[in-house]
Amino acid sequence: AHEEKAGLMRMLLEMTPKAPEEPYSFVGHDLVVVVTIWEVSNIQFFKDWGERNDAYIEGRFRATDYWGRESHELKFTDTHKFARYKAAFNWRWVFTVRAPAAECSLQLTMLDADRISSNDPIYDAKVYPMDQMLRVACERAGQGKASMGLGPLAETVVFDRWPEVVHKPRC
Repeated sequence: AHEEKAGLMRMLLEMTPKAPEEPYSFVGHDLVVVVTIWEVSNIQFFKDWGERNDAYIEGRFRATDYWGRESHELKFTDTHKFARYKAAFNWRWVFTVRAPAAECSLQLTMLDADRISSNDPIYDAKVYPMDQMLRVACERAGQGKASMGLGPLAETVVFDRWPEVVHKPRC
C-alpha cells in the first residue's frame, strides 16, 4: 500500500584497496569505499507550501573494528532546489574502512533544506549494510585474487517510511 509513496534513490558503490601496491592483503589494511549518489525519484512528500523540496542526502558512514572501536563520518550531497518528483545529484563520497570490520554501514537520509527553521527529513533514514561487501573483498584477497570481483554495484535504496509528523502527499 505504501509503494506508490516510496522515494527511490539510485547509487553506485565500490570498494578498493587504499594502497594499490598491496592488492592481496586487505587484513589490517584500509579499503576505500566510494559511494556515488545519482538521483532520487518518486518523491511524494513535501515540506514546503509550494509542493517542492530543497532536497539533499545525508550519509552517515559507520564502521566498528573487532576491538569495538567505532569510526563515524558524515557527508552531504549538494541541494537540489525546488525538487518535485525527482532530485538529481551525481555526488561522490569517499570513506575509508579498516578490514576486517565487525560492522560497516551507511545510513542515508533525504532531507529538505530550510533557511529559517531546521532541516526536515522527507523520509525516515535507511541503513545500507556493507558487511557482506567487505566480507567478499576480504575473502577474495585471502584467495590471492587481485580483483574483488564486485566492481561498482548499482543499488536502489527505497525510502518507504516517513516521519510521523503531518506531510502533504502529492496528488
